Amino acid sequence: KTAAKTAVDNIKGAVTTWMLTKKKATPPSDLTVLVKADGDEEPALDGGEGALVDPWDNDYRIEIKGKRFVIISNGPDGEPGTEDDIRSDKIEKSKK
Repeated sequence: KTAAKTAVDNIKGAVTTWMLTKKKATPPSDLTVLVKADGDEEPALDGGEGALVDPWDNDYRIEIKGKRFVIISNGPDGEPGTEDDIRSDKIEKSKK
């Protein structure tokens, strides 16, 4: 779970970097743009597409609500919306 929390945090940072670099007001709906080089620019997230897969071999997801977004791992059970989901908005709250 620790690895997934770290990855969720890293992906969230990469989304923010991507938005600033691309001068976008909204996050990407497809996280694969984060691991692709664009012209002379390096990818926003290192590790290729493997960086977008959680420790349980499921893709990390992004939920977008306007300009806000949440990065999510479905957790060990692989099911979205269950108690073991690892979410960037929950990680931030637990740090406080």
